[in-house]
Amino acid sequence: MASVWRRRDNRELTLKDRTLRELERIAFADIRDVVTWASTPEFSDASEIVGAVDTISVTLSDRLTPDAAAAIMNVFHKSGQVRVEMHDKQAALVSLAKHLGLFQDRPAAPSATVNQLNLGLVQAEEAARLLRPVRPHPLAGPPASLRPSLRDRGQPDLARVRSRFASKASVN
Repeated sequence: MASVWRRRDNRELTLKDRTLRELERIAFADIRDVVTWASTPEFSDASEIVGAVDTISVTLSDRLTPDAAAAIMNVFHKSGQVRVEMHDKQAALVSLAKHLGLFQDRPAAPSATVNQLNLGLVQAEEAARLLRPVRPHPLAGPPASLRPSLRDRGQPDLARVRSRFASKASVN
């Protein structure tokens, strides 16, 4: 029975190895192993260059290396044209990188959600003060904690306040 499990483990290992090998073939494929291209100058009768002729040639299938053949997804032949499609190189690289642990996810920053907070009156006022916005609007004036309270100074002298506003109104 142990030999059956060993064979099964060997087959799984072989399958994993083969899968990684195929991903490597796709990820590290070089298109120049499959297709070659060149631009050749075109000459006139007076031996002057009048243009260029682009040539593209596909490597014959019996001359492809196993790695190059594994990287090819499709080959189309239509109307005298040949089209070669390669497997997605970036997807293979991402799969390999994930397998190798190159994309380690950063651990999430610890966070807490507070639904209810039981505080005494003094602690609640302190918590509210700490939770206020740090910078008030530039046109808002000084925060309420810095403004003198009328209750702290006693009753205001209404005659003095009225005279101050009346003097400003008469000047304008």
